[in-house]
Amino acid sequence: MPVMLLSGENDVIRMEHLQAAKESLPKGSLAIMPNTDHFGPQANPQMVTAMVRSFITPPPVQSGQ
Repeated sequence: MPVMLLSGENDVIRMEHLQAAKESLPKGSLAIMPNTDHFGPQANPQMVTAMVRSFITPPPVQSGQ
């Protein structure tokens, strides 16, 4: 199952811990909110919505596949 970890660029959670968590997940991905801290989702819910939509939207099907 795909999993997206979401963090702020200036989050209290250390980047190496986020990377380790991502790498431990077979279908893990990491999304970083620029210029935000741990409360980035509260401060910019539109950005979170866009990141989540991008994550859950399947890629377009190429013709001939």
